[in-house]
Amino acid sequence: MLVAACCCVSLLSFVSVEAPAESPDWVLEAIEDATLDPRELHYFHGVHRDCPLIDADAERIIEQALGRNGIEPRHLARSRELSDHLFVDLWVSCVERAGSFVYVIDTYLGIHSPLDGKRLFIAQRFGRFGAGDRASILQSMRESVDGAVSAFLQANRR
Repeated sequence: MLVAACCCVSLLSFVSVEAPAESPDWVLEAIEDATLDPRELHYFHGVHRDCPLIDADAERIIEQALGRNGIEPRHLARSRELSDHLFVDLWVSCVERAGSFVYVIDTYLGIHSPLDGKRLFIAQRFGRFGAGDRASILQSMRESVDGAVSAFLQANRR
C-alpha cells in the first residue's frame, strides 16, 4: 500500500491534472445568459500566502488572457457593479513539500446573487492541481484561465 501511495505522489510531481476542455451546451447557455457585455469580463483572484506567487501574478495572467482575446478586463474589487456582471474567479492554494509545491487552482465563471450578493458559480471547474515549482504553477494558472476564457468566447459566439 505504501508503494502505491509513493508512486502516486511521484507521478503528481511530473503532471498537472486538468479539467475537461469541452464545455457542455448547458454550461455555454448559462454563460451566455449571464453575459451582459461579451466585450468585457470582470474578475476576482487570490493567492494563498504559502504559494511562491503574489496576487499581481494572478492579475497579470487574467488580464493577459482577456487582452489576447480582445476582452476588456474589469477587476471586481475596483468596480461598483458587483451584483450583475459575469466574472472569472481564480484562486491558488499551495503547500510546500520537499522543495516542491503541491497546488490547487480553482477557476470558475460566476455571477453575484441578486438576493444577497454572494458569488454563485457556473458548475464547470476550469482549475487544475499538481505539484511543481513556481513556473509550473504559473503555467497551470494560464491554462486554467485560458479554459474559462475559451468557454466565455464559445458561449458568446454561438
